[in-house]
Amino acid sequence: MASIKVQCSHCGHEFYMDEYKRVSCPRCGRVVVGPKADQSSGACVIATACARAAGLGDDAPELALARAFRDDFLARSPGGPAFVTEYYEFAPRIVDAIDRLPDRDRVWRQLWRDFQEGLDLVRSGRPELALERGKHLFAELKQRYLGQPRGKGSA
Repeated sequence: MASIKVQCSHCGHEFYMDEYKRVSCPRCGRVVVGPKADQSSGACVIATACARAAGLGDDAPELALARAFRDDFLARSPGGPAFVTEYYEFAPRIVDAIDRLPDRDRVWRQLWRDFQEGLDLVRSGRPELALERGKHLFAELKQRYLGQPRGKGSA
């Protein structure tokens, strides 16, 4: 994989990243998508998969709120940019693992309910709680579907 120089479209900061990845800008925390990464959306990968399983498109209001939460709150939270980078590293593999399950529809429905509960926290003005809940859920998904240990440094 090739490392390339990119410029954040939000703050103009230049840095190097893998051209196949999505990472947080080291300066402002906004997600920067490498030119060879999947460009299908500004995806919150797991949330997008949940929405699709629920029959919703990429333009669903829930996904717009999740992206705004990522870009406006998470990107500016302590540890937020590192979490976003970790998320984009592992989330596509989690989605693939779930999609291979015989009961994937049940799993996606449950994750959609979990996702909705997190969005309800954002809507009610409790983004910090939504973030902690999301980090906990993501760590559980990494452990369950990828066998990643849940150490103190885990999201």
